[in-house]
Amino acid sequence: MAKDSHNEGIVLGGNAKFSATNVSVGRNSKQTVYETPQTAADVTKLLNELRAEMEKANIKPEERQTIAAFADQVGAEVQKEKPNRMLGGITANGLKQAAEAVKDIAPTLLSIATKVAMWFALV
Repeated sequence: MAKDSHNEGIVLGGNAKFSATNVSVGRNSKQTVYETPQTAADVTKLLNELRAEMEKANIKPEERQTIAAFADQVGAEVQKEKPNRMLGGITANGLKQAAEAVKDIAPTLLSIATKVAMWFALV
């Protein structure tokens, strides 16, 4: 098999697992890598950071309430002895979408929400 010098990529074999978020390729491209939380305690810490950042952000009350409601639901799911990964993932994605709506005003919220969502997706 001839090597194609124009194609670059990632090759996975066996039981390898790969996840990438916001990766782009090309000149002047930017790459954002998020560290995935490893434990429920990590997620709880992230949710506390999110709440603190939300208080500092100049966002509308409706947006603040929506993000807070999703954060509370995710937090409740994470605290369970056996979290429901599907329900938690759906709720965490809702949190991420709500944070995405205010990313121009409060980009840190989206970064934190993305990390929270990754925990449910990867663990």
